[in-house]
Amino acid sequence: MLLVDGPADEIELACPGDLVVTWVHRSTLAGPAEDALVQAVSQIDRSFDGVHAFVHGEAVETRAVRRHLLADRGMPREALSVSPYWRRTLTDEKWREIKKDWLAEVEQDA
Repeated sequence: MLLVDGPADEIELACPGDLVVTWVHRSTLAGPAEDALVQAVSQIDRSFDGVHAFVHGEAVETRAVRRHLLADRGMPREALSVSPYWRRTLTDEKWREIKKDWLAEVEQDA
């Protein structure tokens, strides 16, 4: 599942195995992107046995998906890689200043 601004931002992806990509477009969302991502992830109808989730991107969006996977879907913490690379509305410098404390707060979510 990939979040991009719109259809023009989709790129061709290839891999040697089976690859199913669900594109979520910010330009078509009625609400916050993090809500759309959680909704899209919640529609995945499968067990997470043997699955590893790689959730990297904007801080608020990754936090929402992390919370959903851990608290709502029961995904094991060790099967989850989450990294908030940036935070919308903050410069890189400001994000670096608060990131450590923010990550500690996120750990309390689930």
